[in-house]
Amino acid sequence: MKDTLVLMLLIAFTFSCGEAELGLDKSAVNQRFGTSDTIPVIETVDYTEAKYTFTGSDSIASLYPLFPDDFVWYGVDSDSQYPIKSQGGACDSRGNVVNTLAELPKTIEGIVTLHPRYFQKISFCGQDERFYGSYIIEDSTRGILVLKDSRIADFTYGDKVKLRVRGLVKFFDTYAVIVSDQEEVIEKANPVYFKDIGFRGLSDDDIGSNLRVTGRVAGLPNNRNFNELCLVDKDAADDSACDFSCTDNDGCSGYVLVSLDREIGQREPDFFKLGDVMEVTGPSVNSFGNKLLVARLGQLKIIKTTESN
Repeated sequence: MKDTLVLMLLIAFTFSCGEAELGLDKSAVNQRFGTSDTIPVIETVDYTEAKYTFTGSDSIASLYPLFPDDFVWYGVDSDSQYPIKSQGGACDSRGNVVNTLAELPKTIEGIVTLHPRYFQKISFCGQDERFYGSYIIEDSTRGILVLKDSRIADFTYGDKVKLRVRGLVKFFDTYAVIVSDQEEVIEKANPVYFKDIGFRGLSDDDIGSNLRVTGRVAGLPNNRNFNELCLVDKDAADDSACDFSCTDNDGCSGYVLVSLDREIGQREPDFFKLGDVMEVTGPSVNSFGNKLLVARLGQLKIIKTTESN
């Protein structure tokens, strides 16, 4: 009972305003509980400009010609007909079908450029499927999103994984592997290649590529903009390209969106401010607009602070 009471008091102190709850001023709190320092979290990523020189038995680029222009499309090998059994049968009320691809399976290898923590909700034959541990891999030809339904990370940035691809999905602007055998980690802790593009708008040709962009912070992430940071050219005359009406990636230009993942968003990172010049490195996707994905603070670097501009 005594231990329970102590625990409750500690919880109350931790999650309350301290002084008001305990009736102690700051000096008394420090005397009883000790002082603490705020230490910033450092999450490095080992980046390199040395291009990859490998592919698996099949290149990642060889997957892309298999995707049609359809808004919603599924393609699987002959052994992966779920959730329907017969080729050509509609799998949802809109007439979408699961197509059989003679080109699959393909065995690919790639370096992980995004930690497996990216959340995606994909409608597969009318049923919403949630993938909590999706990630991106890249070889010497291209990168691709791999949908993974797991909250446990078996690998991270720089690890080389091998997988046998048995199914692909195109869901609006998303191109991804949706069915594969269990990944095999064949190397650990490789440097992660990036292509430095300076500052320019992103396009569908960039999908899957790990890019580095340098720009000025013109829009801060928050709950209203899906935790997206907005950059403009560091020499831009103003920040108007990142006005709310222009962040839908439709008919607007002069900016780059950077999507911070949920784990980073919950920390409410405040080490960057409006006007800072930042270097952002991350894989590009088209998910309601082209953007870079960030799942580790080491992907963000301040080049010039607003105070020094």
